[in-house]
Amino acid sequence: QVDCPFFVFKLTKLRLNVIMLLGERMYIKVKQNKKYGITDEKNNSVIPCKYSNIEIISENLFAASIKGRYALLNINGKSLTDFIFTKIYKFVSGKAKVEANNKIGYINEDGSIFIPCEYDGVHLFENIFYTYNNGKYGALNSLGKEIIACVCDSMETFQQGLSVVEINNKFGFINEKGEYIVECIYDNAYSFSEGLAAVKLNDKYGVINTNGRVVVDFIYDLIGDFSEGLAFVELNKKRGYINKKGKVVIPIEFNYTFKFIEGLACFKKEDKEGCINTKGKVVIEPKYEYISDFQYGFAQASLNNKMGIIDKQGKVVIPFEYKHVFICSNGYFVIEQKNKGLANSKGEIIIPCSYNFIYEANNLFLVRKGKKYGIFNSQGNEIVPTKYSYEFINALLNEDMALIEDSQLQDFNKYLNIVKAENTYHFPM
Repeated sequence: QVDCPFFVFKLTKLRLNVIMLLGERMYIKVKQNKKYGITDEKNNSVIPCKYSNIEIISENLFAASIKGRYALLNINGKSLTDFIFTKIYKFVSGKAKVEANNKIGYINEDGSIFIPCEYDGVHLFENIFYTYNNGKYGALNSLGKEIIACVCDSMETFQQGLSVVEINNKFGFINEKGEYIVECIYDNAYSFSEGLAAVKLNDKYGVINTNGRVVVDFIYDLIGDFSEGLAFVELNKKRGYINKKGKVVIPIEFNYTFKFIEGLACFKKEDKEGCINTKGKVVIEPKYEYISDFQYGFAQASLNNKMGIIDKQGKVVIPFEYKHVFICSNGYFVIEQKNKGLANSKGEIIIPCSYNFIYEANNLFLVRKGKKYGIFNSQGNEIVPTKYSYEFINALLNEDMALIEDSQLQDFNKYLNIVKAENTYHFPM
């Protein structure tokens, strides 16, 4: 029994079965006489085998093609659109991207047109449809209503309700209604962070608020994003930090600095990197060739051209003896010498460095050795032997499709229960 939508391929000598489990229901893609259709688990015909191709793109919706043109079908086999599309993508939040005549649009689950196929490109991000036509950018809101036509030379994603737009080499800001909060008068502009944005005018940077009012005068050579109430500023090739009122709170004396993350910011001194806190106190001496941003309380660092892990007090967690190290969540680290392994926050190696690839999926770790894949848990136990294809492992970790041979179906059901018991989430593609 599967509690959520799950997709599996079953490969036989006679036909290719695409099995889609929806709750306790099962639909199977079948091929007969070089045509495709859908049956249920009892081999009853759901959609007859008369299509050049058929793809499962939602729980009860299919993209079927005739002579290279696709239409949207429901589970009863009814065409919800004409056969006019060259591609129908999977549905996301009730909308599917479609292509027709080399143009992009979107349709609804009932087959109605949501965005006409009249754009060179459309990208959905956080309920905003960013459009592209003839070298210009625009945007539509979540209802498909135009925020701004494709008139911008460049356009950033909306941050805190505002987007940076460029028109005729000048930058300004619009809101999600398409209203210009700041006219395009600046030579450069960065997205808002913590309610403030750096803008450039006459070769100097200042800061404006979301009403467009200047709150930091145009006196700096560069200003970074605000993070944890502070932003770095650069003046005469030296850097320090200002607060939101524009007051210099950490002196402008560093060769190079980065933004604050988890209470610390990296800085450079004589080509070595260290870290300061928000008071400007050095908490990690500048002795490393490189320090990454902190994640989950840890940072990658390089010493004598070897990589290791340090904590926020500068304590070495993973010794400097690796080619690469990568920070996972919950205090785990992928370590790499010739091959990859896994270590915990105690510095203990729980998966030996004998794998070509390791990827975290919540509390589980996908591994690859040669062309074979397996899964370890966070205790370092191999819960799925490293002998299967990527498609097999991906099917265990994802609500997606995979090619599985008949001989592996019993293994698949066995390991699916084990993986589910580990409370994993969807493995990113």
